[in-house]
Amino acid sequence: MDYGSVWDEVRAGDCPGEWVIVTDNGWGALVAWSAGQANLCRQPSGPQSGRTKVQELKDGVLREREEPLTGQDREEIEAEIDSYLSDAGVPPMPRGYVWFIRRPDHIPSDEEFWRSINRAVAERTPVTATPADLTPELAGIMADLYAGCAPGK
Repeated sequence: MDYGSVWDEVRAGDCPGEWVIVTDNGWGALVAWSAGQANLCRQPSGPQSGRTKVQELKDGVLREREEPLTGQDREEIEAEIDSYLSDAGVPPMPRGYVWFIRRPDHIPSDEEFWRSINRAVAERTPVTATPADLTPELAGIMADLYAGCAPGK
């Protein structure tokens, strides 16, 4: 795989309904990278949006609430993603986009898509695998998932 150009060559614009949002963490970014640019699309993220869950233990009661992400929250998330990708030997994702990955036609739901990937990783790699260990394995897993599928639309 030509690692130098994957992110830059991902098309920007509308993503059809069969596309799954990439989870906003290093694992999701590594899966997206491993899927290859033909199976990715991106949309400008616009004003920072999103929510984060906050848990607070007060008087012995655990309460959970959602709050809007701040600019600092977004910076911390992106720094963690960049660090994970660096550990995997992958360049950082360009910022300012929401990323999507194509769900293969034979996988019926977004949940099953992620389950299929996680199951294959658990079967093929040791629990102690580092991001660098996962990169080549994940490339093979994604190639298997997309085998026989029409190229990204």
